[in-house]
Amino acid sequence: MLEILKMFIGWYGLVWGLIYFYYLVAYSLGDKKHINQLVDDLVKEPEVFKKKYYISMVSIGAGGLFSYFCIVYPFIRHRR
Repeated sequence: MLEILKMFIGWYGLVWGLIYFYYLVAYSLGDKKHINQLVDDLVKEPEVFKKKYYISMVSIGAGGLFSYFCIVYPFIRHRR
């Protein structure tokens, strides 16, 4: 039973990691419209955020922003 649980957790982590990595690359190297949509959906005041943190919304910074939103999403999803 314990071996099956370990195997399930391992596969779950692997699948989740692959999906996370795909979207991390998509936000980092993809079109700016994707990160703008993410900011518009999850930030309380999107225009203020875009003016203040515009540098974090380009290239690798966009991937970091995506990672940040992955962590804080459970706490901010009911904000709007």
